Amino acid sequence: SGFYQTATPGTPKSTVEVREGTLHLYGSGEAGPDLSGIAGVDTVTVTVNDAKIGLFGDNSTFTLGGAATLSLGGTHLIQAGGDITFGDGATIVADRDVDTGLRLVSTTSAVTALGGLAIDVAQAGTTLTLDTVFAEGVAGTGKIVKTGDGCLKFAQQDAAPALTAFSRTEGCLVADQAQTFKELNTSKGTNLDVGTNALTMDKGSLAGSVKAGDFTKETAGTLDIAGKMELSGTFRVDGGAVGVNISQYSPAITADQAIFAAGTSPKVTGYTGTGG
Repeated sequence: SGFYQTATPGTPKSTVEVREGTLHLYGSGEAGPDLSGIAGVDTVTVTVNDAKIGLFGDNSTFTLGGAATLSLGGTHLIQAGGDITFGDGATIVADRDVDTGLRLVSTTSAVTALGGLAIDVAQAGTTLTLDTVFAEGVAGTGKIVKTGDGCLKFAQQDAAPALTAFSRTEGCLVADQAQTFKELNTSKGTNLDVGTNALTMDKGSLAGSVKAGDFTKETAGTLDIAGKMELSGTFRVDGGAVGVNISQYSPAITADQAIFAAGTSPKVTGYTGTGG
């Protein structure tokens, strides 16, 4: 049900590192492992609570290596006095037919994705709520790739603004707060929904549907839109180029108003009709 280091003054540093294989955190009510072969254990299986890991010593760390997987069975907390780190190639999996949650708390340091962190929410109709804010990875290489038919929900505002890229190849991404991305890429058939909150990004490719309040594209990067964007506020371009392909949806963008800064370069393609 949990691994806790005593939270008292002077508690020594602990280091937990999962280098390969799978660490499964059991969910509440989930049938635990078969313990019938252990002397003195009367029950064949155990029923557990939502597993939690607490490393409260100063500078204590939790690391999920690049060849390792963190499997979620319920709603979990991992808290460390120091860094919480996901190596390049690390995977978080939520494949049960229930909603899951993961809260990551670094008391004095940061939660970091060093390279490519894969998050797989396998089951359609389920949601993994991720409660943390990612810091920038080594040399700014941190990125997340979301897969699976389920939804990933950010519980914090601007959960991944420092990551180099966030990509959704399947399913949906939702949030109840404003979100900012350096680069955001979505695939056809996916859904990004932040309600009436603001969505801000530098560059990327949006092929799925997007719902937000105000949308702002910053800096000199390029944004390509091939999906459908429904805004309750303003579509704003402060820099760079925007390409809109209306071959799939027309109109591709609906908003109260559109503002293009001087020197920006909007371009519309995919129009096959006549007139207008």
